[in-house]
Amino acid sequence: MIEIQIVPSDIRRNVRYVFLDRRRVVMAIAVLTFVLAGIIGSMAAAPTVIRRVYKNNYAKSMSVERDIQRERLRENVVQMNSLERSLEDHRVRVEKLITVYGLEHSLGQGGLSIPLRSKNDLDDLQLDDARHRETALRHAMARLQQQLDLLQFFPCPPISSC
Repeated sequence: MIEIQIVPSDIRRNVRYVFLDRRRVVMAIAVLTFVLAGIIGSMAAAPTVIRRVYKNNYAKSMSVERDIQRERLRENVVQMNSLERSLEDHRVRVEKLITVYGLEHSLGQGGLSIPLRSKNDLDDLQLDDARHRETALRHAMARLQQQLDLLQFFPCPPISSC
């Protein structure tokens, strides 16, 4: 038998006594063992759970970042399409001016030809295509600028619309 005395801090109050027989002691040990096993089990599972939660949060944030980057890529592709149309309009204008002035058509042409690399992944292919188009646009704009610089030396003829 176990006797537990609960003594209050005020000495005027009565002391409480709790008596535990052998059956209650065994039952308390069994309950405490079960609680301790639960605590140890949760401590053992905690790193796995924490790792899984971290991975899920990281995957969600990367998914959001991927969507943002994809939207930026779409905006850039739309902008490059607009630049290509503008470049084509300017190229036609320069061709008209070259024809009016009777200059060589090979004036200012050249540059690098960059072939497209084929990839299985559609996103990589789109990104490579966007990079290729950007490089081609840069070279075409440089050639157009050279042609425009050369045409600035000639006055605009009265029959053409400059």
